[in-house]
Amino acid sequence: MDWDRIRNEWRQQPAEQGAIAIDALRHRDEALARQVRSRDRIETVAAVVVGLAFTAIGVVAVRAGAWLEVMFAAWLVAWAISVPVWLRRGRAPSLQADPGLPLLQHLQCRRDLALAQARMLERAWLWYVAPAMVGLAGMTLAASGPTPGALGYIGICVALGVAIAWWSRSVARTRFRRHADELQQQIETLAVDAEQVPTSRPSP
Repeated sequence: MDWDRIRNEWRQQPAEQGAIAIDALRHRDEALARQVRSRDRIETVAAVVVGLAFTAIGVVAVRAGAWLEVMFAAWLVAWAISVPVWLRRGRAPSLQADPGLPLLQHLQCRRDLALAQARMLERAWLWYVAPAMVGLAGMTLAASGPTPGALGYIGICVALGVAIAWWSRSVARTRFRRHADELQQQIETLAVDAEQVPTSRPSP
């Protein structure tokens, strides 16, 4: 089921405003899908770069016998590996969607994808921000100790992490949950219309 077929089927419904609504939904859905793909590519490339950088730092620390730094470098490498996994989990509903699904089920899949993305962003502080902050703070303190410069650097990292977590929750609320709500409204409207369609054939 693609959006062109959805629009054509929707236009067969009695309400004229339905076609307008489904076009608006299609544009928003396509825009959000592009944003998700672009974000995932950027985050995946960044995760590879971060993973390689802290692998190199860990190797240097091993040669120096700085085992606390090695531990935090390994932590950050593990975090970098986990980021693409979380991103894939957020896309799981779309990966499982069958393009041949009926209209209602297709819209439900798009709604589930929007909700999955929203939940992932709302929990970004847990899987994205907090692990990175722990690793960076630990690495900094292990390398420099609690010097004013190290504490100032950690403070900047924490402020940046708070800003990322706040922005992620805002995007989840204003884009993905709003889109899921609109899809749900269309699903409920279609369900009501389907119930109103006579199921028995007239007598000859």
